[in-house]
Amino acid sequence: VALALSGLVHRWIGSAVTRPVLVLTDLLGRIAGRDLTVRMEGKYQGEFASVQASVTQMVDSMGKALAQTMAGATEVAVGASRIALGSQRLAENASEQAATLEEVTASLQQIEGLVAETASTAEGMQEVAMQNDQRVAQGMASMAIPSSMPMPPTTRPTKVTGAMSP
Repeated sequence: VALALSGLVHRWIGSAVTRPVLVLTDLLGRIAGRDLTVRMEGKYQGEFASVQASVTQMVDSMGKALAQTMAGATEVAVGASRIALGSQRLAENASEQAATLEEVTASLQQIEGLVAETASTAEGMQEVAMQNDQRVAQGMASMAIPSSMPMPPTTRPTKVTGAMSP
């Protein structure tokens, strides 16, 4: 009887120690496989109750840390997307400004050509005007009437004014 009782006690103690260790081993394996939903179920006494509380706290902390990490990664991804969009818009604006600058440069070159052409034309007109002034002076000199001769009334120069007189 004592031997039978000793065997039962040994089995009961072995079961009380072995069962929680097997549960804990399975639980830790699942956690290692990234399953943070696992819990050490059941009612344990003594040291195993402390292990159960510690494992539950560890899994909860790991879950919170993972959630924070994922939230941070999401924020980084959103920020990177915004930066990429901003860079794309900046590049588009730079291209538009470059095209506008090319148009302005072309317009300025046309204006420069027109100014040069106008200056050349003005110089030519000035030369023609000077030649005409010389010809008029020569013509006037060749038509000079001596001052002793009276001028006929139709050839007398008249003074032109801005207003007409009656």
